[in-house]
Amino acid sequence: MFVLEFSCRDGAERSGLLCVVSVVLERMKVEQDVAIGHVIEELRSCREQIIPTLVRLMFILANQLN
Repeated sequence: MFVLEFSCRDGAERSGLLCVVSVVLERMKVEQDVAIGHVIEELRSCREQIIPTLVRLMFILANQLN
């Protein structure tokens, strides 16, 4: 097992994207269908700045489809 540490200037924009991806991948190990929107909502309840733009959200959705 290894641990990755990511950071960005505001502590949410880039690292938030990686947090969402990480949570989605972990949940996919247990569940067949993971709602990315729900993951983002959950993480935003702790940190509103996570996934601040539509571009970042589209990046996540495009990579999930591949």
